Amino acid sequence: MIERVVKKGESVSQVCRNFGISRIAFYRWKERYEKAPEDKKIEALSDRRQEVAKRNIRKASPEQEKAVITAVLKNPSLSSHKISEYLEKTYGRAILSNHGVQNILSRLGLNTYQKRLSFQSSYLSPSYEVGEYVSDLSKIFKNLSREILDSFDKFLDHFTSLFLLSTFGKLTILLKNLFLRSFFVRGLVLTFKLFFEMGKAVGFLTFSLGSQVILLTKSLASPLRKPAFAPKFPKIAPVPEAPIVKPKVEVKPKERFKLPTFDFGWLFKLTQFRLQILKVLSKSISFIFTSTIWILKQPVKVLSVIPKVIVEPLKAREVF
Repeated sequence: MIERVVKKGESVSQVCRNFGISRIAFYRWKERYEKAPEDKKIEALSDRRQEVAKRNIRKASPEQEKAVITAVLKNPSLSSHKISEYLEKTYGRAILSNHGVQNILSRLGLNTYQKRLSFQSSYLSPSYEVGEYVSDLSKIFKNLSREILDSFDKFLDHFTSLFLLSTFGKLTILLKNLFLRSFFVRGLVLTFKLFFEMGKAVGFLTFSLGSQVILLTKSLASPLRKPAFAPKFPKIAPVPEAPIVKPKVEVKPKERFKLPTFDFGWLFKLTQFRLQILKVLSKSISFIFTSTIWILKQPVKVLSVIPKVIVEPLKAREVF
């Protein structure tokens, strides 16, 4: 095109019309053609791009991306500014600026805290996830067990007080009936009935305590389950290892999870103490009944002695 104008002498307007270009573009290429040496005139007219500008773009290297990913996995709550400071402290020199870290996070889809947290959970191994879940669940379980034991202790206190009041009421009613009806057989029947009621109450108390202890041990020994909903996130392809820059990340040894242990000694001691109270109460009730029966027998003995005292002097007079 240029040679047709320069060497053959054709008009510029006709050549521009044939090739479909403007006169400004033609004169720009003509200027480049005339300034270039003879052996590089054709290369001067080729479409050149700003390759130098491309080379000046500071694209992050794979090693720098790996360092940013390591920082995100260690602490996903760090912002881009904090990650840049962390890399500078770790390597002793400025690795990436805040803008460079932002570009890497945007390219990897980690520009928000929720995305970084999801990436950390999907990148970790399942055993670590289960360990973290079990440790959190053990804390909740400890608080729940304390609440269960406190409520059970309050239940025992209320039950004991109600039991003692009901037993005292039944005792007063039976004693009233016993004193009103001074028949020995009736008093004996009422006595056995009282002891039967006491045994029934003790059995009910033992059954309730045993059932509560069994339920509590079952709840404490129930297996820990993993939540049914476990979101899965796409994993990013691993970055190839870099021999030049290696991130210095301190890996702490994982602590073994220990199941929480509970001491039920105080519960059994409390139950034993309340059973001792019931035993003392039963002994005191039996003593009251035996003393009542003895008191009721005394008038009978007195009445049996009176005839002898009256009849014997009369018999002695008749003899004389």
